[in-house]
Amino acid sequence: MKDAKASGVSFSEKSLSDWLGGISVPRTDAPVTFLSKYLGALAQRQGRPVHLEIWWLDLVRRARAKRKAGRPRTRESARLQPDAGWPRVRELGPLDVGVHPAAFLPVSSSPLRSWFEGRPEPDAVPAYVPRDHDRSLQDSLRAAAKRSAGAVLVTGRSCAGKSRSAWEAVSAEFGDWQFVDMRDRDGRDRLAAASPDGDHVLWLDNLDRADDMSDVAESALRAMRQATPARRCVVVASMWRRPETIGGPGAAAVRELARLAGVPVSVLEGWSRRELETAAESAREDRLMAAALSQAAPSPPQLLAGARWALGLWRNPDHRETRAVRALSRRALVGAPRG
Repeated sequence: MKDAKASGVSFSEKSLSDWLGGISVPRTDAPVTFLSKYLGALAQRQGRPVHLEIWWLDLVRRARAKRKAGRPRTRESARLQPDAGWPRVRELGPLDVGVHPAAFLPVSSSPLRSWFEGRPEPDAVPAYVPRDHDRSLQDSLRAAAKRSAGAVLVTGRSCAGKSRSAWEAVSAEFGDWQFVDMRDRDGRDRLAAASPDGDHVLWLDNLDRADDMSDVAESALRAMRQATPARRCVVVASMWRRPETIGGPGAAAVRELARLAGVPVSVLEGWSRRELETAAESAREDRLMAAALSQAAPSPPQLLAGARWALGLWRNPDHRETRAVRALSRRALVGAPRG
């Protein structure tokens, strides 16, 4: 990361892991150019094959085109074009806003076996299991909406269900509101040029993992200051870390946003007895849920969302021995049944 910043390129560890794991594609060419040179030099020293920068750029551009062509119509409505309006919350789905697609884990089979046998992994999310924190989250959103400008902060560990819970609450409460995806720099630029003409939600998913955390938080604060009773603004942010633990550039803006939000809504990584009972009911009709509950995993949501990400890294031989993917050696991620 230090070498990247020294070269004028900025990206987070999460962005890098998502790129390497096939979860997302770099939005610009700068990280691709840096990584092709940096990793190419390492590969050359180890006697591994090296591809030219143009090969990697072409690969990434084709991946972008494939993702764009393969998006359903609801995602097309979310594209931020200069002459297009902001999408409505009701026009979007969980995958549009950053919720992890679930690992496709057929019952009595493992994700590794699915990959070895060449079975496809459809992009999908399981039915939502109402969580114990949902009432607190809904109350916080409603309180924020009563003001011209308000904020709600959701905290919890990776893949514990922060984004999904936040999205389900937002879609239930603010279906007709306009949606501004603050993860996207083009969206922030549009917001700076002209605010939405009605009530709007600012979506700051995984704020503390953003490459430009300071810019995201400061943009949200500016938008809140411009809100009016006729053009309300509710900021919904999720974070791995609690705001008081954040330091360095951007910390002040993030902490101010957290102060405005008040007590954060905490998402636990494990499910309560009630949540598990609800999930068991859902599993009768939902194969993804049934497969997750059949695994020996202490945290079904982390299994559903995290297994696919970890498997994407495991597919790359250079990452199989890293600490980030050793979880794949655990029974929960290689398909060992309960009992």
